[in-house]
Amino acid sequence: MLEDGALPDPRVPFQDEMWNAVERTFIATVEWPVKNDGSNRWEFFVVFSEDFKNLYGRIKVVGDGTAANPDKEIILGKDLVYFSMF
Repeated sequence: MLEDGALPDPRVPFQDEMWNAVERTFIATVEWPVKNDGSNRWEFFVVFSEDFKNLYGRIKVVGDGTAANPDKEIILGKDLVYFSMF
């Protein structure tokens, strides 16, 4: 649930996407229309395994620069786990 009590949009597009096929890395940003967990900007840095069944990296949840709302980091593979259905 977002800070205004609404459910998040089912899809929010990535912005500023960059894909490096050699290193299997994906970098992008999501701008939420309403703050989500104290932030409306999430920065993604994702590394895929060679078989693309696992991913690692981080999501930086950008705060507003105050002590009450600092940046947070979600560690992929630890805080958030991805399972391939293929």
